[in-house]
Amino acid sequence: MTNTAPAYENVPVEIDIALTIEEAAQRAGMTVPYFRTLMGKLNGTEDDLRTPVQPGVRARKYDINKVDAWKAAGTPIRKEAIRVPQAKPGARQIEATATRQGTRWIVDLPEIGQGTQTENLRNAERMAHTLAVTKLGVALDEVAINLTYTLPETASTKWQQSKDREREAKDIAAQAARLKAETVHDLRDQGYTFQDIGEMLSMSPQRAQQLSQENL
Repeated sequence: MTNTAPAYENVPVEIDIALTIEEAAQRAGMTVPYFRTLMGKLNGTEDDLRTPVQPGVRARKYDINKVDAWKAAGTPIRKEAIRVPQAKPGARQIEATATRQGTRWIVDLPEIGQGTQTENLRNAERMAHTLAVTKLGVALDEVAINLTYTLPETASTKWQQSKDREREAKDIAAQAARLKAETVHDLRDQGYTFQDIGEMLSMSPQRAQQLSQENL
């Protein structure tokens, strides 16, 4: 008796590549509200991540391959999409802190008792703003996010030292400028011309004249 292989054995298996918005958001590493906000900017454009329109199907799903490619590219969004809306005068100020944990950024909003996370720091402020607006139930321009970043201790120390050195350098530069002006003033009081001063101090007569006009 001859064995016959099942008829379905060589039939290609179709893989469902359509994701719900919740599945797509999870795959992209975002909260659903923030993912929905970004998709509102992409839907209907050449960057649309959804599957083609299906007759009789109202809600379009998201193409898993497009979502993966978008994530791999760094979740690019046009500038106007990632910009936080301008807050109106008197908007509520919400403090937020972004801290790196592993490959992700944890964004904490203590004032509203919630947080979110993202793989891209550039999305942190927008996600914090979306979360705050959603949680508080207010208009987009009624919230302003004050985002700070938690640096590793060593990096934080070195950064602060660099800022201190910059301030010191500015103070030293200001002192040097004052001493230059004082030198020119002293020489002028002794009857030296701007031409002579320029020759002696390696500067143009015009620069010497400028220094002589500075208030000490």
